[in-house]
Amino acid sequence: MATGVPAFIQSKITTRSSEHGNFELLAWEGNEVVHYWRDNSKSDFRWYRAEVVSRQASGNPWFIQNSISTGGQGNFEAIILEGNELVHYTRDNSRSDFLWQRGPTISNQASGQGWLIQSDFGGNFEVVVPEGSQLVHYWRDNSKANAPWNRGEVISSQATGPASFLQSDFRFGSGQHGNMEIMVLEGSNLVHYWHDSGNMRSPWQRAEVISSQATGPACLIQSNLRTGSSEHGNFEMVVLEGSNLVRYWHDNSNMKSPWQRGEVITNRATGPGCLIQSDFRSGANDNFEVVVPEGNELVHYWHDNSDMNSPWQRSEVITTLR
Repeated sequence: MATGVPAFIQSKITTRSSEHGNFELLAWEGNEVVHYWRDNSKSDFRWYRAEVVSRQASGNPWFIQNSISTGGQGNFEAIILEGNELVHYTRDNSRSDFLWQRGPTISNQASGQGWLIQSDFGGNFEVVVPEGSQLVHYWRDNSKANAPWNRGEVISSQATGPASFLQSDFRFGSGQHGNMEIMVLEGSNLVHYWHDSGNMRSPWQRAEVISSQATGPACLIQSNLRTGSSEHGNFEMVVLEGSNLVRYWHDNSNMKSPWQRGEVITNRATGPGCLIQSDFRSGANDNFEVVVPEGNELVHYWHDNSDMNSPWQRSEVITTLR
């Protein structure tokens, strides 16, 4: 089964006059990475199988939609593990042929899923990827055409799996750049690391262990849920603990507060899950959406965040994994 987090986003691509961007997914099936999408203008919530992105995949991919648009829609940017190579793929969403282009190799020592974000450093791409027991940071200067990928610092030398990566809205002093936040598996411990982006020469900081029962990597987001008048949305995360996919969250109005273990989303998980916050809502807060493998099925769950005590809802089976 998959050892990385399913690659799941809500894109800015809309169908007809829908107010909701489509859901997009890259699924690892055998040696193929396949693109699936859901037209969120329709009420039947049907998922469509689209292009094969890679036929050499050896692990779960990750992808984003580029915030820099050249033809009305930002490109899809994917990183895919092919043997020991972590390879960058791009789909130009201004074209009608939906052709994915294989780009440069980011790392030829990769041992697990990479995680890609686009930072506020001029829209640069940032990647973290395990290379043996080391979790390594790579970056690319997107202000330059055909710029190479640069190998940065080692974040952890105790990594035993992939990491989840985001840039938060926390910053120090008058710093213009949000901090980097990472959740990485070190044995059965899921550990939080962070970096002060106002000083790129500063070391990464190892923070708290959030779960000591982790059996797979986490998926971390910063949501728009917040406590009181806090300017910072809470951190939200799902992590695999045996067959349970568990939600954890952190009240970012008080950074000294402990992480809270929330509800079990499914007790039939056979791999890690991916969490996003979509633009669907029935109240003041946007819903959570999760994709997680259960046996050979990749299943969609969702949560109505107008009532945090409401149960998670099991929705569609997206694909049968091979």
